[in-house]
Amino acid sequence: MVLKQGVKTMTYVFVDDKSSFKQWRQWAGYTIDDCVKVFQVNKRTVSNWEKGIIQPPRAVFICLQLFSGRLDFLGKHWSGFRLAQDGCITSPDGDHVWWYEIKSIQYLYISAKKDRAETLRILERQNNCSTVSAHTTRNVITFSSKSCSSKS
Repeated sequence: MVLKQGVKTMTYVFVDDKSSFKQWRQWAGYTIDDCVKVFQVNKRTVSNWEKGIIQPPRAVFICLQLFSGRLDFLGKHWSGFRLAQDGCITSPDGDHVWWYEIKSIQYLYISAKKDRAETLRILERQNNCSTVSAHTTRNVITFSSKSCSSKS
């Protein structure tokens, strides 16, 4: 959170006050010459950033944070998570998720939606009515049906 002219504004960039430009540069695996090329500045500017004489632009910190693979800057829920160059996100506990697993989540939702619809059809046939409904609460699906009156 940053205060600007007495107004609170949220920023998506979390730069720890203890983490300097030099630390982020090193975590990203960049040399001073790399920073000169990537950020299109001269060595003196990079040197001034490292010494704290001038503050680097936010975009520079964003780039270094992304290049470092550290996801802490996204907020406290991402603390300790790392993004590897091979497309793997690793949790602080050592669990990992690959890019293709994240991409396939949409297919899980499609499949679950089809399964839910099929379950409703089966329940409706079993109860000989069309008043079966499903409610999802906290990832638990509850099926309910109203009593159906049979025509005589």
